[in-house]
Amino acid sequence: MHSSPRTDWEGTYFDGRVAERHPVTVTLTAASLRIEWVDGKTILWSYGEIRQVQGARPGEPARLERGGDEPEVLVVDDPGILQAVREVAPHYRNRFTDASRRRTRTRAVVAGVTAAVVAAGAVYLWIIPLLAARVAARLPVTWEESLGRRVVAEMVDSAAICPHPAVLDRLVARLAATANGRYAFRVTVVGDSIVNAFAAPGGSVVVYRGLLELAETPEELAGVLAHEMQHVVLQHGTRAVLREIPLRLMVAAVTADAGFAGHVAGAAATLGSLRYGRQAEEEADREGMRMLQRARVDPRGMATFFGRLQERVGDVPRVAAYLSTHPRTEARIERLEGLAAAATYAAEPLMGAEAWEEIRAACAASGRPEPRSGL
Repeated sequence: MHSSPRTDWEGTYFDGRVAERHPVTVTLTAASLRIEWVDGKTILWSYGEIRQVQGARPGEPARLERGGDEPEVLVVDDPGILQAVREVAPHYRNRFTDASRRRTRTRAVVAGVTAAVVAAGAVYLWIIPLLAARVAARLPVTWEESLGRRVVAEMVDSAAICPHPAVLDRLVARLAATANGRYAFRVTVVGDSIVNAFAAPGGSVVVYRGLLELAETPEELAGVLAHEMQHVVLQHGTRAVLREIPLRLMVAAVTADAGFAGHVAGAAATLGSLRYGRQAEEEADREGMRMLQRARVDPRGMATFFGRLQERVGDVPRVAAYLSTHPRTEARIERLEGLAAAATYAAEPLMGAEAWEEIRAACAASGRPEPRSGL
């Protein structure tokens, strides 16, 4: 024989206006809670107008409210009243959720949010870079050259460009001859004392006067050029831009849609302050060293330049410009020295001392004034 469900409960009532406590007896009916004072006063709370705000955790008193900004409050120390309400008034059971259902729902929400965050992270970290790499590989060279011209236009004051000796073009051509032949590299020298160099998508290589003056040998300059040229060959800049544009425009890039060209104009500016990730820099270092070796250039120049650059931060005016977009760690220098030490071939000279001084003095010989602003 089953016992009848409990219907009476002891509780405390607050009217929401003052803090006075009123001991009450709560009786469950099919449609409402009947709340009775010691003096016999009685009110009815319809289940449809009650909300549960406490009682979901084991042992926690049940707290029910009715009303708006200053609600009436009913507190019953025995949370079993919630289960009793669900049995007496099953149509309103969702208003009186038990602890296990609350926890299950909370876990489901947390799991859903976590899954969404993980999915978004996967898209950002893996899917978008993978898609950008595939799109970049299919882009016509003319698109990358157009992007590169826009990058250079954004970053370089045309009035500061210096004429440079043909021997510098021959140095770039010697390195480029060892690449995949996809790009026609072109060098531009800027008459600015900032220590900087970069290579834009499509093959535009920009070197600043400050870097030419800081480099002590043509092999050091060749090391910088090889590193920057590998960013082009490996399409690091192109991929970086593609990661910033919508999927729809990626598709337009592959299909040669005119809309892509318009968006490239805005995206080009993002490369102005681009800092490649560690993997991209390590790739450019490694492949740059291989480029030097294939061209039979002494690879120690790359290691000595970056090592000395790191040591002289703060001593050379505006030297931090190059380092602001390139890593400067002891581990990197050691890795470069290790790669250089592994070379076993006999290096061939790049140029004579007179030609080297001609390169370093290119902008000085042009008589162009120092630009008003740097990068």
